[in-house]
Amino acid sequence: MIEYELTYLAKKLPADLGLYPFQEIIDLYIPDTEPHPKLRLRKSGSTYELTKKETLDGNLSIHREHTIPLNINEYHALSIIPGHRIHKLRYFYPFGENTAEINLFLGALAGLVTIEFEFEDQNEMPTFVMPEFALINISHEIDLIGSRLAGKEYSQLASLLAKFNYQKINY
Repeated sequence: MIEYELTYLAKKLPADLGLYPFQEIIDLYIPDTEPHPKLRLRKSGSTYELTKKETLDGNLSIHREHTIPLNINEYHALSIIPGHRIHKLRYFYPFGENTAEINLFLGALAGLVTIEFEFEDQNEMPTFVMPEFALINISHEIDLIGSRLAGKEYSQLASLLAKFNYQKINY
């Protein structure tokens, strides 16, 4: 499957965000010896999967994904593999004809909020208008993609986030 996605830093949370569904997500990026692992083990609510995600043609907005659904026993067996974790809540917030996937990072990355939008094809992306609750498009910031965030603390991102005038969001 090909994924077309734009990612933004949040400026603020929508006031009515709590009215919308969310899922707790735990990602494990493996192996932990690579700076940009392409394998992700995910628990999203009661869904478990292993995904290999590769950037196409150097464009961080376009990925080829190969996903294998897992059962809970397979997930637990794989979850002991050394890797870097991310823990977040993902809200599914309606925005026009799209759904904003608003990620509230927990633990060491608390205060970081990103917003993702997925598209059917790459032709929709250039005309997409950023929502007012977003600060800036970070789709091409390699140090702010999931596999690079995994295992980091908010303080390690402070200088990079300051470049965008990002203000830590309390939730």
